[in-house]
Amino acid sequence: MINQADKPLSNATLALLGNNRTPAAPLPPAYNTTSDANGAFSFPDVEPNTYRLFAQRSGYLEFIFANPDGTVVIPMAAGQQKSIELKMTAQSFISGRITDVDGEPFPGATVTVYRVNRLNGTRQRTSNPVPAGADGIFSVGNLSAGRYYLAAASPPGMTQTNQREVRANKEGDERYVTTFYPNAVDPSAASAIDVAPGAELRSIDVRLRKARVFHIYGKVVNAGGAAVSTATVTLRNPEVSDGAGSASRISTVDGSFALNGLLPGVYTLQAESGPTRERQGHQAFTITDRDVDDAILTLAPALEIPVSIRIDDADPPQAQKIRSSLRFTLTATDGTNDNAMAQTKEDGMLFRTLGYGTYRMGLGVPDGTYVKSIRFGNLDITTALLDTTSGGGTLEMVLSPHAAEVTGMVQDANGQPLSGVTVTLWRPGLPPVGTLDQARSTGTDAIGHFRFGSLRPGEYRIAAWEKIEQGMGNVADFHVRFDNKATVVKLVEDSKETVQPVLISREKIETEAAKLP
Repeated sequence: MINQADKPLSNATLALLGNNRTPAAPLPPAYNTTSDANGAFSFPDVEPNTYRLFAQRSGYLEFIFANPDGTVVIPMAAGQQKSIELKMTAQSFISGRITDVDGEPFPGATVTVYRVNRLNGTRQRTSNPVPAGADGIFSVGNLSAGRYYLAAASPPGMTQTNQREVRANKEGDERYVTTFYPNAVDPSAASAIDVAPGAELRSIDVRLRKARVFHIYGKVVNAGGAAVSTATVTLRNPEVSDGAGSASRISTVDGSFALNGLLPGVYTLQAESGPTRERQGHQAFTITDRDVDDAILTLAPALEIPVSIRIDDADPPQAQKIRSSLRFTLTATDGTNDNAMAQTKEDGMLFRTLGYGTYRMGLGVPDGTYVKSIRFGNLDITTALLDTTSGGGTLEMVLSPHAAEVTGMVQDANGQPLSGVTVTLWRPGLPPVGTLDQARSTGTDAIGHFRFGSLRPGEYRIAAWEKIEQGMGNVADFHVRFDNKATVVKLVEDSKETVQPVLISREKIETEAAKLP
């Protein structure tokens, strides 16, 4: 057990948790220990099982063990011994004071820390809201190194009102609104906060601002125009990608709803009704300088999308094993719908109660399997979004058990292995318009090894990054700048290539990252 300076860490608490029950015990085995003065630890007499390993220490981020391929299980056979080096990262803190327009402390104000999702440009919450104390002072901890944005808002009790109170408000009501560090109402004007490992940034102060706010009044109706009395309405801000930070959820009263305290901007209203959300609808609204008093949300039957699965070149037992291990999820990309997971059926899979919108597909396949194609109606969407805005259909998926893999080691200039380094594998060039970048990243293990499995045949680029912002390697506009510097890998079905990827220096990474919008 070491820190980022490769110094031993004592008094770290470690837990080794089994995944499976054993004949001797009704619960999976679990072991606990503490690292000694030299950072050493051990778990003696471990039962055969697959395990997950966790470590905690005061002042450090929680450690969760992961293999180079991203899996988190450690298989242990009878009599087997394994040696694992754990490197823990000191947690960082941001602290400051929240004040009102007069510079006085604003007790109870909530503070939230965000990162920008490089893949879609939205703000993604990285901490639960933290309340400021009686003196307006706050502290947000347990942060990893990176670039953050901080927002403060008045306490929930000062912003939530019932519908009768909302309707009594006059147009152009002025209130305290969410304010981004140091004093921006518009998220695009927020200042970034760069946090180093183990840093404590003080005096990150925010003066809450007041601004004119507006409301949306409306009604939820069915296809015949009749009010839907028991619908639920959710307000979504497309600039925020996490549901907890972007949604304001209310129930209708006789089909009517009222949403208050809105700044100018573009919003999406989503409505649903029924015990299984079997009727849904959504509509976008733009608030400029006046209220919206006549919003109409029309509900329609939610979509059911079946998934047919064909597995090429597999015998029946192998095909059945692949089918039973598949996991298929849909992640809403347009801020108007919830995410979904497919249910398994005998002849395939099924998505129930989907809303109309666009989704990013996430498919978990057994190691050694890859996706040859996915079609929706007449469209090949293997590397595209699933678009249900025009209605439903059937997803037709073709898989193959003949995936390729890439393994290798990352070394420094002296030939020494580098652990904890990010490695990215991508297809050269920018993705064609309308398709998604399918770059993949992983980290090297304690001896510098990495692995990418379940790969489609084709030509790839691969590079290791000396030091890179989380998620940056998967951004097409960034990694395309290294197409001519990265290592070339050409894969066919069942190929197993071993490479030593080029190591891109921190200076080159920062130079190219600075050119991004």
